[in-house]
Amino acid sequence: MAELEKLSKLQDPGQLEERWLEALTDGFPAEDLSAALASLHGQGRDGLADQLLELALDAMESVSDQAARSVFLWRAALALPRAERLRRLLVEEVRDRYLMYPPLEAFLERSGLLDPEAVLSASARRLEELLSYQEGTYLLHEDFGPGIIESLSRDSLTASYESRKSHRMTIPTLIEKTAPLADDSLRVLSWRDPEGFRTLFEEGTAAFLERAVSEHGGELLSRDIVSLVRGTGLDEKVVWRRLIALSSGSTEYQHVGDSIAQAGEVDALDRIARLLRSRTSMREKADGIGKLLKGLPEPEATRAGELVLEAVAKAPRAESGAIFELVYLVAGGNALLLEELGVPLLERSAPRMLRALSEIGSSACVRSYLELVAGREGGPGLISQLLPGLPRSCWFSALEILLRADEALGKTSVSRLLGSKQDPELAARALEACSRLDLRDCMGDATELVEHVLQLFPMMRSESQRRTASALVESLSSHLAEVLGSMDSRRLSKLSDALEESGPAKESGLLLTVLRELSSRRSGAGTGSSIPVGFWESDAVYESRKAIEERKNALEHLLKRQIPDAAQAISEAASHGDLSENAEYTAALERRDLLLARARQWQRELEKMRVYPEAELSQSMVSPGTRVHLRTEEQSSPREVALDIVGPLSSNPAGDRISYMAPMAGDLLGKAIGDMVTLSRFPGIEYTIERIEILPEVTRSG
Repeated sequence: MAELEKLSKLQDPGQLEERWLEALTDGFPAEDLSAALASLHGQGRDGLADQLLELALDAMESVSDQAARSVFLWRAALALPRAERLRRLLVEEVRDRYLMYPPLEAFLERSGLLDPEAVLSASARRLEELLSYQEGTYLLHEDFGPGIIESLSRDSLTASYESRKSHRMTIPTLIEKTAPLADDSLRVLSWRDPEGFRTLFEEGTAAFLERAVSEHGGELLSRDIVSLVRGTGLDEKVVWRRLIALSSGSTEYQHVGDSIAQAGEVDALDRIARLLRSRTSMREKADGIGKLLKGLPEPEATRAGELVLEAVAKAPRAESGAIFELVYLVAGGNALLLEELGVPLLERSAPRMLRALSEIGSSACVRSYLELVAGREGGPGLISQLLPGLPRSCWFSALEILLRADEALGKTSVSRLLGSKQDPELAARALEACSRLDLRDCMGDATELVEHVLQLFPMMRSESQRRTASALVESLSSHLAEVLGSMDSRRLSKLSDALEESGPAKESGLLLTVLRELSSRRSGAGTGSSIPVGFWESDAVYESRKAIEERKNALEHLLKRQIPDAAQAISEAASHGDLSENAEYTAALERRDLLLARARQWQRELEKMRVYPEAELSQSMVSPGTRVHLRTEEQSSPREVALDIVGPLSSNPAGDRISYMAPMAGDLLGKAIGDMVTLSRFPGIEYTIERIEILPEVTRSG
């Protein structure tokens, strides 16, 4: 035990404060400082802890060791329930450290660390858990089992499971459905190394039991074994019987019903009372108490309900959703009691309501919450605002509740989401709702809708792709054929390439439909003049050397100047108060996200960009990097036209510089001197290619 922690256990505050001041100027021992604060708080000496914390925070401003600062802020926050200055500094520290971590702001909001009313230690613990979601780390999905994270974005995560590859989920779904897994956990071992898992169980059952109970929060249920041994070749009944036999002969564990718990942890009422007194978050309390209330006989159930309601009456409203779930559990299906106790807990703004709903673990409880909201004045409008942010698990229930409360508003909401360009998942859900809930009158122009959905399809999660592909091929087949028929071969080819990566597109026949259209297009083209295959038809994107260098310089400026400046603006705006009504904070966050998205887009573009291959350019064929001179005898249009065919970065249609990836350039690429062409800019007018030149920016290595 370190010196300051030892002194904190003595009843000599003068000696502790003297040594504390010396430590602040002599190396700033972060671990010892934070351990002493935790010890003081555990003894109920919060006044002294607050005083010493302020001294440490003042001294920390001159500490140059960033690692020590970070350790102190985190460990102090994990130990103390309230400390506003500490909370603000920890938020700044996290934002600085995780500047390029896409879901940071979503995790900060979900953890409660941005809320001054939330319990600091619980919020820090929750954020610490959320930040463990990193590329290459493991997680446990309640439906799919263990998985490994492949990528993270601001609002979603992609992970692969044994039964689901590259499965994308939104941040709310991630928080609702998953939990982080340690690399050496039993769940990871059973998935990655079934043989090693079997060996551990067979040769070290006692160690296996200790790990299993510890990893399941001190209480192992029989149903936990079912998922734990799945795919390992072990029989869950045999495993459970051996663990029961081992625990029955041990003083460390007790077997009661379908659970094995650490000794002294089996009295339900005592566990409920201790859980309510603990400093864990309300959501953790709701999860634990929900399990303990199941099957609890009278009068224990009545007494448990009284304990919960007493705690709820004293609890701050920072975690209103979790508190509502506690009330829901106590009400036990009594609608009148739930309305009496639950309505005062309902939030009054959509952002706060979304946070409250994210704290509720039971889908039935979420439904009850939304039904109470719908019954309030202005409630249907709030649910309409909630729809874009709700996870799939409760999205359709919310829509059904909204349609019952205000059918016109519900249909308007579906129509709006169908046209969503920012979130493919919302468009997919809305399309599914049109089919499931018979809302086809929300579709508007079905042909435009199909084209819109096809653009979003590659960005959808696997399950959404499956539902969307079925709708396109089955109920919207005629509109799909019309859209595919209107596409040129280049767009069709790109669409087929994108669908090749989608299992649902193959299974539903959507890819086959596109390939048939593409095949018929190519076979039809075979009867006319063929277009030679050019270098520009590869996956690379061609540009001038100058344009590529300018884009690289712009990207460097974006990463080194603009994004850090935007992150600083977020921190400054966040210090101005309530984030739910802080327009400056919202604008700063949106700007940071815009800059990050732009940086990722430019990085992807630069990976594909190549300088014009000068050796493959000639004055006999139109290609990127050439100027083409055209002439017509028609009097109703310009007699002579000169167009530069350039890369996308150099295009300027108003200045007759056309991107070779644009439709009008497609009319010219591969053509030779003397060929007749029709330009989309001048429909119905035929031009003759008179001369082709190689652009100066190519010949001078531009």
